[in-house]
Amino acid sequence: MSPAKYRQIADELRAAIHRGDYGPGDGLPSESQLRATYDVSRPTVRHAVAILRSEGLVDVEHGRGAYVRQRPFIQRHARSRHRHARTAQRPLGFDYPARHGQTPGMRITRTGPVAAPADVAARMGLDEGTIVFIRARIVFADGEPVELSASYFPHDLAAATDLASVQPLGAGVLRYVEDELGRIYHHIQEELTARAPTAAEAESLRISPAVPVLRVLHTSYDRSGAVIEVVDSLFPSDRHVFIDVFDLDP
Repeated sequence: MSPAKYRQIADELRAAIHRGDYGPGDGLPSESQLRATYDVSRPTVRHAVAILRSEGLVDVEHGRGAYVRQRPFIQRHARSRHRHARTAQRPLGFDYPARHGQTPGMRITRTGPVAAPADVAARMGLDEGTIVFIRARIVFADGEPVELSASYFPHDLAAATDLASVQPLGAGVLRYVEDELGRIYHHIQEELTARAPTAAEAESLRISPAVPVLRVLHTSYDRSGAVIEVVDSLFPSDRHVFIDVFDLDP
């Protein structure tokens, strides 16, 4: 079996899926078609399709072939999601997959003191390496990871509170911070960029390293302008659509 051949087939089929040549639910070319197109053996074709299956791009049905997986886009409404968090009575990570008919889930992966990364420290007005408090998590929809997210708080705000819990907070972080810690979210700045994932990020999100991730760096302020929280989130670009609705000045 030639690694170059099966990877070439997987790469070309993956690119065709991302271009939209094969949409959700569409069948890929059959084994015999792929064997003829690439002049390869059956094991080579099956290895290529197995790569796409491991990346979550296709489902394989015995006797029918491989089909592009039907994964609906999750809509992220930046302006309304935090207003909604005040009334939803559950974490945002649980709420927005559920609004799309998907079963939500969340795993807290880390809490505690950490040295502030440079971009986080800059937004918090701190020196790089200053100790802050992290609460990191993976968000799931129908069992698929759809977001890697890390919230950074001033250490004296979050230490020795329920933000250190390794369980999702019942009403969500925003409600907990406002109701229990007395800090009221007033205004928010979000910065959106795109980049290739690291190997660890691709593994955690179960995506191909070829799939870009969308990075949102989100800074929340209170009325005085003091930072409450900086959130660094990564979203697989093939599973999300970001929507904004706003009025224009007359």
